[in-house]
Amino acid sequence: MRQVGLCALLLAACGSTSSSSGSGSTTSGAAPARRACPHEASEPVPSSCIRASARGKLLKDDHAGGVRIWQACERDLIVDGAFVLERVGNGRDTSDQLAALATQHAKDLWKLGASQSAFGGCGGAPGDAPDGPEHDAGCIELGFTAHNQDVPGTADDLMRVFATAEDLCIPFRIDTGVGVMENVGR
Repeated sequence: MRQVGLCALLLAACGSTSSSSGSGSTTSGAAPARRACPHEASEPVPSSCIRASARGKLLKDDHAGGVRIWQACERDLIVDGAFVLERVGNGRDTSDQLAALATQHAKDLWKLGASQSAFGGCGGAPGDAPDGPEHDAGCIELGFTAHNQDVPGTADDLMRVFATAEDLCIPFRIDTGVGVMENVGR
């Protein structure tokens, strides 16, 4: 049952790779086509702690589990193999508090199979934070070198690692190791 949900999540995230005209095919070794990021028309409730331009299509909204997962976007393009997710909550931490939280749980993140974990940007378009860059607190980043396509399972694990009595929204960015993470001006 979980594998069927995972397949549906990945298909929704990656979209169709075929083209009706046939012009969308690529040769072996060619870079994947860059696709425009579809943004949600309305802000989720409670509001997200990940800026809107970093969030693409909403892939999972689990009210009971307190987690939301979106396609990751960078400069208004989908980043293949990357996702942003959040532990839903009403409170917000500063970037310094989130960086300390990432450091505090670094060993727990490595136990999940992450080859790297750090505090960094969530993505999105440069300069789009509504009240200036100080209001874009950033994300706890996880990178996997081996393919990790179980994003919902990783999200559940993150919710357990970062469980707290506080009503805080905690943002994450996951690179599954499937796509190519490009350094696009960070």
